[in-house]
Amino acid sequence: IAELYSFIKKNKVDILHLNSSNTLFGGLSAKLAGIKSIATIHGLSFADPNHTNSKLQQFFYQIVFKLLLQFVDQPVFVSKYNREYA
Repeated sequence: IAELYSFIKKNKVDILHLNSSNTLFGGLSAKLAGIKSIATIHGLSFADPNHTNSKLQQFFYQIVFKLLLQFVDQPVFVSKYNREYA
């Protein structure tokens, strides 16, 4: 988060495009730097009922995802199921 924040400030970035649910921590960097962010979510593996995570892991990932999504200005979902889930 700190490294991306520094990069944004140093390079005078206007908008940040995050290209995976794994990059959502970048939304926090963007907020702290005072710029807009867009996140393209290609899929949420933890939301798949066939995923191999334990129920506890799945719950943790859901909480972290939903928390970090709050820092993104514009989420874009490739999957209707994932959009509705989020």
